[in-house]
Amino acid sequence: MKKKQCKTCSQDRDIGWFRRAEQCCGGREHVCRECRNLLRLSRQTNLTQEIIKKWFTFDVSLGRMVWSRGRKKGTVAGCINSRGYRAIAVFNRIYLEHRLVWLYHFGEWPAELLDHKDGDKLNNQISNLRAASFIQNGQNSKGRQNTRSGIKGVSWFNETKKWRARIVINGQERSLGYFYDKEDAQSAYAAGAKKYFGEFARLE
Repeated sequence: MKKKQCKTCSQDRDIGWFRRAEQCCGGREHVCRECRNLLRLSRQTNLTQEIIKKWFTFDVSLGRMVWSRGRKKGTVAGCINSRGYRAIAVFNRIYLEHRLVWLYHFGEWPAELLDHKDGDKLNNQISNLRAASFIQNGQNSKGRQNTRSGIKGVSWFNETKKWRARIVINGQERSLGYFYDKEDAQSAYAAGAKKYFGEFARLE
């Protein structure tokens, strides 16, 4: 039987796998039956691990999702959005790459947020991702560098002429003490962060 290459999966299929279409070259569509059905199903349902693995592979060396079908086959998917995350358009919807990577590996969407352990929004290796609550995710963020101390959780308190260490827990600010030495205030914040936030504590 005559063969034809599918433009989506690049497989050589029997001509019967392609729907008749007089406007197309050779009187047949360019997408095979399997890909056509997969595309229709994907557009009608929420993304699943099965669907994701049909359309993408995960390149461990790059830490990136790569298209495995269609005209973009073999190319890295997505681009960096205004918030500094990689985002990928799948069936006219935008998804953050790190959430797709989680679905690809574990077969389910994260219950809440995902945290990048090293703080790098573009490092989407599965080993760098962990499930986190909103509060936990926030604790793994960098401190502001434009403060007098330059240290997360430490500020100068003019009334006492001392360095103040403080921490925010569930939206409530807690004082960790006042210190003559900035390094002592830094140590107090580090101890408090480790106590309250454990592995999500970020000290710089």
